[in-house]
Amino acid sequence: MKNPGKWNGSGQEAIKAISAGIHWFNNFEEEINLLNVFPVPDGDTGKNMKNTLKSIRRELLKADKSSVSNVLDTAVRGSLMGAKGCSGIIISLLFQGFAEKLTDKDHITMLDFIEALRGASHKAWNGISNPVNGTILSIADAVVKSAENSTRQNKTFQEAFENILIDSRKALDKTREQLDVLKEAGVVDAGGLGLVYFIEGFVRYIKGMPIVTKKAKRRIIPVTLKREFSSKTRFCLEFILEKCPLTTDSLHELINSSGDSLIIGYITSGMYKVHLHTNDPDDVLDTVRKSGKPTRVKIDDMKKQHRDFLRLNDEKNSDSNG
Repeated sequence: MKNPGKWNGSGQEAIKAISAGIHWFNNFEEEINLLNVFPVPDGDTGKNMKNTLKSIRRELLKADKSSVSNVLDTAVRGSLMGAKGCSGIIISLLFQGFAEKLTDKDHITMLDFIEALRGASHKAWNGISNPVNGTILSIADAVVKSAENSTRQNKTFQEAFENILIDSRKALDKTREQLDVLKEAGVVDAGGLGLVYFIEGFVRYIKGMPIVTKKAKRRIIPVTLKREFSSKTRFCLEFILEKCPLTTDSLHELINSSGDSLIIGYITSGMYKVHLHTNDPDDVLDTVRKSGKPTRVKIDDMKKQHRDFLRLNDEKNSDSNG
């Protein structure tokens, strides 16, 4: 996939740049999976982010290219409808916060871009029940600060994007020191790495560089994993709640005590995307049925995923040492 390396802030260029970010990310799904030790070491961050981005790409094929606002609104809906896992829903929150600052915009100026980045970071930090530094959120903050610095230095769009990539990589390296679980495992945050790869694809498009569509050779990264499953909750529950009259805050209050890692994404009036780690998914579903209709229900046994992840990691390490 080759491109002319231009960026005029239009809806059409936004689609091409976002698509380039998605294509580039897809090269590194397996590497991201193998680094997934937080919040639960279940090895599916790359897969979840890929499925979320795939849903965005699918919707963008049908998007109205006449304005950047239309494109971003389409991307938001695609991200929320297809979001998988913590990382996927955080990606959708970033897109949503970004789009909310660009209502009725045909093109994006540098000042628009910075304001939208601030909105994206704010939305993600406030959309999670227990946000922490050393995750994808820290990368989002670094992106905002980098863009602000580029503006003060009168950088062009391309120069700003290049600086954002450099600064996001630096922030990613810091994550291994910000979270004890990452430090113990000797890795950076998997979700943060995924966001950096997406940004890298975006920047490669802006610079006119090719976007590889063939899987890159997997890097061998030793990961030290705890053998015991230490999460207080066992199941990852996801669903779309339809026909719900509650506000986001009211829905949050209704189910927050049922587990942890709660993330709620607003799709449209009366419709939400919900992610929760819990020990009793059936009880949560019974609770929300009093206020709406849960659809697209997905329940993963994280304890089983952890066992499978340990086995896969052991096999990879054995292959690399053999």
